[in-house]
Parts: sequence; structure tokens; C-alpha cells
Amino acid sequence: MKLDKVESGVTLRTNYLVIGDLVSRDWKFSAFGRKIEKAIEYRDNGKSDVAILSEQMWVESLRTHGVV
Repeated sequence: MKLDKVESGVTLRTNYLVIGDLVSRDWKFSAFGRKIEKAIEYRDNGKSDVAILSEQMWVESLRTHGVV
């Protein structure tokens, strides 16, 4: 597993978007929701293969690969 850098936003180069486990419908109207929407848009339009993971899934993946 290659670790890269943390970005403040979603771009076409984004590989993973990690979202918190406490998701709320109200996030749709916040910066967090916009990032999720952008990632889904890129993925659905075939512009990116961005994976959207919950925080728990991300940590489990790191543990599986011996990073944590």
C-alpha cells in the first residue's frame, strides 16, 4: 500500500476519500458533503477511480497492510 499526501479537497488525482463514521444528511449542505458529491461525480463520469471509504474501513485497511 502506497501512502501519499492528505489534500484539503477532491481533485481528479484523488485516490481515496475517507469520510467519518458519523454521517449526517445535513452534511450535504457543508464542505464535507460537497467533497463527497464531487468524488461521486468524478467516479460516475469515469474521470476518476476515487474510492470512498468510511473512516473505519480505512483504518482496517491500514492495519491489514501493516501500516498501523
